[in-house]
Amino acid sequence: MTYNFEKSNISEIFRMLESRNELDLTKNIDNILANVYGLIQLFLGDELTVQERQAWFYIAKIFPKPSTGIELARQIGSSETSKTIYKSIENLKKKRLIVVNQLHPRVFSIQANEKHPLTNLLIDFGNYYDKQI
Repeated sequence: MTYNFEKSNISEIFRMLESRNELDLTKNIDNILANVYGLIQLFLGDELTVQERQAWFYIAKIFPKPSTGIELARQIGSSETSKTIYKSIENLKKKRLIVVNQLHPRVFSIQANEKHPLTNLLIDFGNYYDKQI
């Protein structure tokens, strides 16, 4: 049996693993492993701060709904008036992990960037485990 993993679809991979089907991952195994390894590096490495990881995870978890800066700060336990939350948002935006839309000079909408392969993988992981709970 051959599977095509053109798009990250974690729930399908887990379903196949749970049903113990034989997998032929030879086509895109390097791409799949690189994405999973990249995701692990972002969570365990020094590239993102703890607050940036929390923000990115929360934004990916609520995808496709957007969040505001104030809502995000409240959800991750940060001060709404602190500059660190806004620095974290700016850093995630620079890395293209999130998309920020300015709605008003002081209000902006934050959403996960589903076009980024690691964010897409994180969204898929979140969707899979939300269904399992």
